[in-house]
Amino acid sequence: MWHMPDEWERLDAPAVIPHRAVSVGHATPGTESVRPLRLRRSRSQVLSALDAGGSMLQQRGRDLLVGASLLLLPVVALNLWATSQVFDRTGATTLTAFGGDAVGTGVEDVAAMLAVVFASLATAIVGCFTSMVLLGERFGPPVALRPALAGTMRRLPTVVVAWAVGHAWVPFLATWSLASPSDSLSARLVLVLPLASFFASATLFVVPVIVGERLGPFGALKRGWRLFRMRSGSAFGFVLSATIIGSLLLAGIAFLPSLAEAAGFITFGGYLWLAQGISSQLAVIVVVPLVALATAQLYVLVRIDAEGLDIALDADAAFGVR
Repeated sequence: MWHMPDEWERLDAPAVIPHRAVSVGHATPGTESVRPLRLRRSRSQVLSALDAGGSMLQQRGRDLLVGASLLLLPVVALNLWATSQVFDRTGATTLTAFGGDAVGTGVEDVAAMLAVVFASLATAIVGCFTSMVLLGERFGPPVALRPALAGTMRRLPTVVVAWAVGHAWVPFLATWSLASPSDSLSARLVLVLPLASFFASATLFVVPVIVGERLGPFGALKRGWRLFRMRSGSAFGFVLSATIIGSLLLAGIAFLPSLAEAAGFITFGGYLWLAQGISSQLAVIVVVPLVALATAQLYVLVRIDAEGLDIALDADAAFGVR
């Protein structure tokens, strides 16, 4: 029998998790006090992950946007350098696709393929940074901007190797899609889009695994594949939802100058192209961290639902780490 009226409330209180058990980085100064761990299960993992990613972006917006900008800038510069090198050495007159088809008749086709490859790499690098921030907020002391960037740089070789192995399909599908004549483009997209969705879902959790479980590139690929197999439906649904929402956000932010000028709010004159370019980069800086945060949150939700992560951590806190 319970003799105190608040005993049931004490049973429902979340367990306190030691920092050393769940820490993923250095704490923000002034936040060294122990915080209770609060992990909630969700029936709709996809919507919960997207919602939590947006909430985290609002909560840590300054650190996340500044860090993402600093990480995206070198990747954008590398993309421009690679594009210029291809044009200088080959003249960008033709490019042989996987399967032997000729693809590319000028600058646009080659630039489009390189943009797809480097956008995927940039997403992986920013995903490492945002995973450190989100997992720090969820499990340990909050990670400040500078330690998060430093941790990302330490894990950069692992992330790049894992990305290169897990995304080796990107150049082949990109060139094969670009090789499509106008009359067969729809038929190829019917095949390319499901394949791309499958590969993207299969490697969805690799970067959060690198950060949260500190595995190497090949170990993270195996672990990410196991998590995908546990909740493949959630992974597929997330990839589809994130693609649709991210595309809408990108288009909405990128075309704001054109819409503002068309509505008569402002006139850019001959500088509309400049405003369009700036808004497009701002859209990338906002959308990429948002999707990466949601991915890290989905990783947490999948581990809670499939592996009982919350129960394991509470048990470790109550009885000690085994």
